[in-house]
Amino acid sequence: MLLYHVAAGRYPAKRVVKQKSIETLAGQRVKVTVRGDTVRVGGAKVVQADVRTSNGVIHAINKVLVPR
Repeated sequence: MLLYHVAAGRYPAKRVVKQKSIETLAGQRVKVTVRGDTVRVGGAKVVQADVRTSNGVIHAINKVLVPR
């Protein structure tokens, strides 16, 4: 389940919003939707974008993604 929340490479918010979907390390894709200022990844709302870490970028979401 953890790999379903991680993507290879760097995806800052400006790159995420240009994607229709993003492949996760679990091998499945999550859909990206943008409506106004609201960005959703896999149905979860991004509540904090672009948290920089030593090994990448984190986007906090409002729920756990469950692989299908």
